[in-house]
Amino acid sequence: MRLTEQNVIEAKAGDCALKLWDDDGLYLLVQPNGSKIWRLKCHRAGLNRVLQFGRYPQISLEEARIRRDDALRAMAAGRDIWREIKESPVQTLKFEAIARTWHRDREHVLNPFYASRLMQRLELDIFPMLGGEIITRITPFQVLATLRKIEERGALTMALQLKRTVGKIFRYAMANGWAERDPTAGFSDALKPRLRTQHCRHVSFAEFPGFLRKVAAYEDLGRLYKPHIVREALILTILTWARTAEIRFATWDEFEDIDGPTPLWRLPTERMKMRQEHLVPLSRQAANLVRNLRQESRSKFLFAGRSGDRPISQNTMISACYRMGYRRAQTIHGLRGLASTWANEQQRYNADCIEMALSHHVADVRGAYNSALYLEPRRRLLQDWADTVARMGLFPADAMDPANLFQTHIATPVRKTLSFTTSFKGQFFCRGHADDESAQRLPRLPEAGS
Repeated sequence: MRLTEQNVIEAKAGDCALKLWDDDGLYLLVQPNGSKIWRLKCHRAGLNRVLQFGRYPQISLEEARIRRDDALRAMAAGRDIWREIKESPVQTLKFEAIARTWHRDREHVLNPFYASRLMQRLELDIFPMLGGEIITRITPFQVLATLRKIEERGALTMALQLKRTVGKIFRYAMANGWAERDPTAGFSDALKPRLRTQHCRHVSFAEFPGFLRKVAAYEDLGRLYKPHIVREALILTILTWARTAEIRFATWDEFEDIDGPTPLWRLPTERMKMRQEHLVPLSRQAANLVRNLRQESRSKFLFAGRSGDRPISQNTMISACYRMGYRRAQTIHGLRGLASTWANEQQRYNADCIEMALSHHVADVRGAYNSALYLEPRRRLLQDWADTVARMGLFPADAMDPANLFQTHIATPVRKTLSFTTSFKGQFFCRGHADDESAQRLPRLPEAGS
């Protein structure tokens, strides 16, 4: 059945590309990302071949039919349409122009931060060597030489990631008729393999109270315009199990009922790794932190940098861990691992509730049918966790009252050098000076089932 203009306008693809056929081999290819491309399928010299006419709506249905008829007449007259297309001006397109078009077509489904970083990587590492080259003339050796420049500075992971990105750009060009092959195919083994790394390093539970007390005492003097900002960012990360980017880009309009009984942090879809809205029920301690930050804020971000119009940088919190003495011992993502292990070992929290608190997607059949948010169970879970880390030393002892929890600990930073030892009963003791007290006893981490 012949296509109508309404058919073309309303055409949508699901998870797979969709072909809508017109007459004489003309069809509209509708891709999952929403793009629509006119193509002509024909049989010549014993082979099925495809001609591409351009995108809809730039090429209308009527124009696509005209181009189909012209191509069929030319082939009937014995002309080599494919050679003519190969030598046409479109084949002088340069790699950078196509890469930017590829990026623009995907930008709407990417996390804004990731989309920006992806283009920056192309601009810094790929475009200087390949950007000005005609895409059909780029050889595998040129691509490999470009990637080896990245390897030479020790960025093995980035070289592998950019190899995949360049391959995607070439396959995009092939689908649009701008290139005939992907020169990145087949030379993965030519790149140096990256070292296996432990991405979620974290301290042991025995060392965790010491880490929490160092966080409570941390001040970023001389680095940011408010010395306690990094400390509060670390504390909110610990209390909410959030990822670094989720904390960095947190804005005031994402927080609801902060002064009420059910405070909530609503992270929008576009900010989430799993591309799903994520709700974080806030503990009393987390809500108090947000309220106190709100009183002094001049920015839309909870954790703004020097200028106030941008958040703290990607490395601000991990650098703080380094300065506290935890280089290669504690990562920000590792805090989520500690929290998850603690919750699972308690054996009193629903497994799906824990995964939901971590904003993980349950990928099995049960997960596909389970749409529960576990909001109240997660509120209890995060409150239990907040109470636990408070007992372990995340906040000064005189600030344990939720009413003045953060005012006290912002105004009077803790001055002490801590070390820990373990008694025969497995409890932690702190040695060192803590203002007027000569020693403090810390409760041990609750064991499973307690």
